[in-house]
Amino acid sequence: MHNTELLAVLKQMKEQRMYKKLVFYMEACESGSMFNGLVPGDLDVCVTTASSPVQSSWGTFCPPDDVINGTALNTCLGDFYQVNVESAGETETLENQYLIVKSEPTCSVEQYGDLSWTNLPISNFMGDKMKHFPVHRRREPRKPSVEVASRDVPLHLAYYQYLRSSPLFMRLAVEVGEQADFHGVPEGRLVCGECCDEAYRTFQGYCGGFSDYSLQYTRVIYNLCQRYPPNNISKVIQKLCNNLTQTQ
Repeated sequence: MHNTELLAVLKQMKEQRMYKKLVFYMEACESGSMFNGLVPGDLDVCVTTASSPVQSSWGTFCPPDDVINGTALNTCLGDFYQVNVESAGETETLENQYLIVKSEPTCSVEQYGDLSWTNLPISNFMGDKMKHFPVHRRREPRKPSVEVASRDVPLHLAYYQYLRSSPLFMRLAVEVGEQADFHGVPEGRLVCGECCDEAYRTFQGYCGGFSDYSLQYTRVIYNLCQRYPPNNISKVIQKLCNNLTQTQ
């Protein structure tokens, strides 16, 4: 979507009286370019963006901070802007919310549009359902330790796929049995059956599943299944993945 298209929609919404005052949040790289110098004052729109017209936004809770219930999900679990916007309680004003987010060193958050009513509380714009729920105080978010520029997220995730995959499967081969072949490629028709199925399910449940990178190591599970019972393999997978997430 181009900025002219977005502004045209907002103008149409205003003309059709679809809102009285509108608060607009945008999370995207260079998101300020969608509004910079383009929002007329009579549109009654207050905009905050995750970044300036020339800067990247950021992902947060990226590896190794992507572990949920012992499972590494190999993704960034949130956007730095979004996490900090949501950390401001409903009693905060729009202006205070903006200042809270802007105070974070990583954030290049910007404001655009009509800022004359940013002294209003956030709760005014949360919908009628807010009337049926108590207003919460501002909650302090867990401070993320890993923040990654959004455009670098694929590279960061690929790096952690590499870090997590090879050592894990080498330890799996060693702990199940020292004679297991880590590098060997099985010949002929590959029929692994229930042993591999159980091992793959265990890996999915405890290790977050296979990535494009780690799929190359499924041969380790195949080779182990030729020599050892599936229960032994699954127990070691659980142990290794639990230890891996606890040390990250």
